[in-house]
Amino acid sequence: MITLSHYAGQWRGSRDWTMEVEQNALRLLTSVNALEAEMARGGICFPDNPKTNNGISGELYGGFRPQDCPIGAPLSNHKTGKAIDRYDPHGLIDA
Repeated sequence: MITLSHYAGQWRGSRDWTMEVEQNALRLLTSVNALEAEMARGGICFPDNPKTNNGISGELYGGFRPQDCPIGAPLSNHKTGKAIDRYDPHGLIDA
């Protein structure tokens, strides 16, 4: 399960982490975690990313991205709390 703390990471204290972004992130994570639970019931489990120690891909920017992040457009879904990169080293989500 990916928590809000995992998703916001070190940027939870950022001025870009607004109440609206947090609400978007909570809706997103509810869906992401429900999908993961459904897939686990079908025998597909996702490991944690050894670089983040949770289910988020990458090293720093797989969850929330502050506006000054060099990755993504200013109002990208990651910067508004509406996107996440789920660690999936074996492509099981795509399959």
